[in-house]
Amino acid sequence: MSKKIKKPRELRWRLTLIRHWRKYRQMTLPGVADTLAREPYRLKSTHASLGRLENGLQMPKIELIEALAKIYDTDIDSLLNRLPTVPVEPRPDAAELAALWDEGSPEDREKIVSIATTIVRGARTK
Repeated sequence: MSKKIKKPRELRWRLTLIRHWRKYRQMTLPGVADTLAREPYRLKSTHASLGRLENGLQMPKIELIEALAKIYDTDIDSLLNRLPTVPVEPRPDAAELAALWDEGSPEDREKIVSIATTIVRGARTK
């Protein structure tokens, strides 16, 4: 008795970069399905059907593509064809803060302390 070799499923649609955009926006399939079900979209999509779409096994409707582009805060062309990129922005470090402190007058230093206190302690109370 010979074993039947299972052929891989043919793609009904082409692979896109939708999964990359979802992960970039740190969203889950169930979370996206819930968002799609609510206003303003009101689209019925399960997390399973979204998974099939991401795997190229299901062809999406244009309404779904448009909604996903809005949810992932991108345009349709990027959603389908471009990897999301994280903008590299320089982050200030303690040395830069110390340099500002050194440059500041006594009045400036009081303002720096006041602003930093408001930011740090204000964030804790929320």
